[in-house]
Amino acid sequence: MEKEEFIKSKNIIISSIDKLNKELMDLKSKYIEANAKFKNGEKVLATHKNGVEKFLFVSSLSINYSNDISYRYNKCKKDGTVSMHEDWCLRNWEISKIKEL
Repeated sequence: MEKEEFIKSKNIIISSIDKLNKELMDLKSKYIEANAKFKNGEKVLATHKNGVEKFLFVSSLSINYSNDISYRYNKCKKDGTVSMHEDWCLRNWEISKIKEL
C-alpha cells in the first residue's frame, strides 16, 4: 500500500464517521426536544428534602451514559438573572417548573 492509497482510504473512513456522528447528534437532539421536562434557559425551582429552596437556570441538556436526559444548572443572582456559576442538584433535590403568574 502506498501513501496515496492510505490517505484516500483514511479520508473515506473519516467521512463515514463524520456522517454517522452527525446522524447521532440529530437523533439526540430530537430525543431531547421530545422528552425534556425543562428547556434550555428556563428558570426552575429546586427544593431540598429538608425544605431549602433555590432558583436555578437550566444551562444545558445532554444524554448521559444510561440514555437519560441530564441537566446542568446555573445559579440565579439576587436580581433574578442567570449567574455564570454552575450549581449542582443531586438526588436530594426535587426540580420543578416555576408557575407563571
